[in-house]
Amino acid sequence: MAEIGRINPSEHEAVNALSLSHLSPECQQNYLNLAPGHAALFREMLNGTRGACFVARDGNKIVGYALGYPVRSELTDIRYGELDGLYVEDHYRRQNIGKRLVEAFFEWAKEHRLQRIKVVTGWPNQKDSLAFYEELGFRPMSIELELHFE
Repeated sequence: MAEIGRINPSEHEAVNALSLSHLSPECQQNYLNLAPGHAALFREMLNGTRGACFVARDGNKIVGYALGYPVRSELTDIRYGELDGLYVEDHYRRQNIGKRLVEAFFEWAKEHRLQRIKVVTGWPNQKDSLAFYEELGFRPMSIELELHFE
């Protein structure tokens, strides 16, 4: 069974590679080109200067991760956690690894006195993702629409 724990500095590259592994080459390049600010935030979450990263280890292999960071709402002054990334390799799914990773993030959030957790899943047709988060107690709160200009 995979062990869950905080990331070690020697594991940063493995998590970075895993975070891109499920994306097509075109999506990987788009992500790297369009999100330099997010890349910097990702590094800060990995090294623990902003947020936290938890990993699932099968021996020395990283097979999953969850990472997030604290946010203070400008409108309500509520402090909440943003679960920014969760991924488990296909072969390791349906073994409660994702659930255990999210629960580790929940504990971190409680230790940092965050009042709630927010997660954004970008694909409404990903019924499995929505069901997974709902089983953990998340409830839909809004629908976000975007318009992209060429």
